[in-house]
Amino acid sequence: MRYRGREMGDEFLREDIRDTLVETVRRAEIWISEHMRRGSRMIGLERQDWAQFPQGALREALVNAVAHRDYTIRGEGIRIALFGDRMECYSPGRLPGHVTVENIAAERFSRNETLVQVLADYGLIELPQCADRNERAENDKGRREQEDPDQRKLSKSSLVRRKYAKPATKRTNATTAE
Repeated sequence: MRYRGREMGDEFLREDIRDTLVETVRRAEIWISEHMRRGSRMIGLERQDWAQFPQGALREALVNAVAHRDYTIRGEGIRIALFGDRMECYSPGRLPGHVTVENIAAERFSRNETLVQVLADYGLIELPQCADRNERAENDKGRREQEDPDQRKLSKSSLVRRKYAKPATKRTNATTAE
């Protein structure tokens, strides 16, 4: 869903995507890319284009939602909500195994190992043994610092919510597309 402002409202764009697993991730990535804020700014004599979210962060959010959801929960799907200042991913299920809000940056646990392997086979993710754990932990820590304080409370419920937001920056001579 794409909301016009920073809060949920009566005006929104919505698309339900039902396809093969890989095509669902790809179509969702395309839809979000087409509906997130974009613009450009002039720096000196050069035009610099910008997007609301880096493509890598967008894909990681989608793939994490698919790979780590609890598929035993029926009637609840993954939901992505775009706002003017953030993207929220809702993925059914509690944190898996021994992972807690406190240790999520350092711990790895796959609820769906076969699914993770399929996503890796299609090039949508790198398996943890291939990634630099320290760098990922540092990135996760920085991202968690941008989340709301209510993240801790929500993560202990039956629905895990992650927020991804770029820090606010001052834009001069910028044009935007909503």
